Amino acid sequence: MVFLPLQEIKSLVVTIDSQALDRDTLDVFVRFEEDCISLIYKQGKKDITGYTVEPYL
Repeated sequence: MVFLPLQEIKSLVVTIDSQALDRDTLDVFVRFEEDCISLIYKQGKKDITGYTVEPYL
């Protein structure tokens, strides 16, 4: 389980596309890999493993 503040999503999205939040929809993905959890937007990627409620292995 991941509790991710919306500010973390915003910070990733705005660094890649400054006008993204002006649109009606936004496609953001969460990738659960073997050793980490990543937030994905277009070509950007941010490690969000630290926001898990329990240790992620």
